[in-house]
Amino acid sequence: MEKLFSKLDLVDYATSFKHFLAREKPLFMEGDANLHYKLIHELLMRDRLKPLPEVPNLDVALMHLSKMGVLRLSEIFAFVQIVRYFNYLKSILREQSLGEWMERILIPEELQRICDYFDDKGELKASVDEQFAHIAKSLKMVKDEMNSTLRRLISTEKIALYLADKQIHYINNQEALLVRGGFNHVLKGNVIGRSSSGFFLRGSRGTLKVGQS
Repeated sequence: MEKLFSKLDLVDYATSFKHFLAREKPLFMEGDANLHYKLIHELLMRDRLKPLPEVPNLDVALMHLSKMGVLRLSEIFAFVQIVRYFNYLKSILREQSLGEWMERILIPEELQRICDYFDDKGELKASVDEQFAHIAKSLKMVKDEMNSTLRRLISTEKIALYLADKQIHYINNQEALLVRGGFNHVLKGNVIGRSSSGFFLRGSRGTLKVGQS
């Protein structure tokens, strides 16, 4: 097919068309072309559908699942978005061949329950579990305390020489200060990242400690 695109000078067009897809996949579907045409024609005859959610390529995540691996929350939410969209399609495509085709797509109840764990932004709902709600509340209190402590440190004259800037940076959702070399003379904490300007420093228990000069 790539050779045919090249002969017809359609390579650039095919490449740009892929940007309309929710995730990277071949442009041509395998199977009965006549059936595909019929289904696509029925879709075009309907009112405008809700846009597809943009999700990453999940080939690696599927491989991890096949080996009983553990997925990141972002990967789980990507699957949740796909399941939710299929639920949406099943709720509106109930007629003719499309309805028959959608009815053959069975989604296990366990997956439906997992979909209820997430909000629309991909965050876990605190209401899913009482213990989780308590943990989420405690984490928010700790984060607020960390943020307050970091802001106090920024205004401390003792460490001003070692700060690359006076901002609180978020590295993997962790609050940190950007410090220059030699910071260990006045600050105790963990380096969680680096940049061309210095080190991203975070306290070992959520707060940075000022040491002796």
